[in-house]
Amino acid sequence: MGFGCWQISGSHNTEQGNPNGWGEVSETEATRLIHVALDHGVQFFDTAMGYGHGRSETLLGHAIQSARTRTEPIVCTKIPLSDHECLNNALSETFLHNVEASLKRLKRHQIDVLLLHNPPDNIDWATFDASLIYRLQESGKVGTFGISAKSYSGLRDAVESKFGTCVEWSFNMFERRSENLFPKLIENEMNFIARSPLSRGLLSERYINKSFSFGSEDFRSTLPRKWITWVRSNVKNLKLTATEKENLSKIALQYCSGFPEVSVVIPGIKQQHHLEACLKTQSSDFLSRSLMSRIESDTEPYYPDWG
Repeated sequence: MGFGCWQISGSHNTEQGNPNGWGEVSETEATRLIHVALDHGVQFFDTAMGYGHGRSETLLGHAIQSARTRTEPIVCTKIPLSDHECLNNALSETFLHNVEASLKRLKRHQIDVLLLHNPPDNIDWATFDASLIYRLQESGKVGTFGISAKSYSGLRDAVESKFGTCVEWSFNMFERRSENLFPKLIENEMNFIARSPLSRGLLSERYINKSFSFGSEDFRSTLPRKWITWVRSNVKNLKLTATEKENLSKIALQYCSGFPEVSVVIPGIKQQHHLEACLKTQSSDFLSRSLMSRIESDTEPYYPDWG
């Protein structure tokens, strides 16, 4: 179990003015959550340059530096490609500048896992010039690298081209297409980071039977209502028992962590109950075979409109 840090980045917008965060969270609360996670053995933290325009990286850097535990966590951050880099199929000095800025915000000498953030699907990873990353690895500023894919096709292309040693994409009970690539991941000796294991937080007992809406500062307010209805319909199709309903988020996290091909699962953490679900899963057994079978037989493997 890892710790997804997008949720602590605060309210912020895209260049187009759309919400791109999960609402406000104080620096004090974000730091406390990271400290508790570290105290309970969480070792992987996933952030990005774009989360709050660097705020998430800054908070994470301060929290790790001020933590009581001396265990050094694994930090993964993500940097997008510029238009120039996409056009030229190669990294540039701009990328090097962004790496240095992330290192400064994170208060670290090395980025353990560096991912290219949501690159366009038409990138040819077999010919992409990543020589600048190799230079960063040689200097000790980067550990391993790969991509955080924008879509399934982008994930597939990166895996088939064996770009880097690490990929990140959505994987949860109702987005199971990554399983098709698991044999190739093993063959290529690549790590898989499962993001959105709770399907943007909807796989939670708090949303099962209640009507709800997301605030204007929460990016989920821009998600298609049709998709939200589809997720809730899939949950209903599972015919969960009362106990299972009370533990839906834990079940969803157990599902993802039950695959040996998944290196780490990164639920987003913003509140105490998010962290508690993560910690409970970390110390629990895998799902029963019967529940795994129900999930895979009674629900759709992915949202058809996002095929």
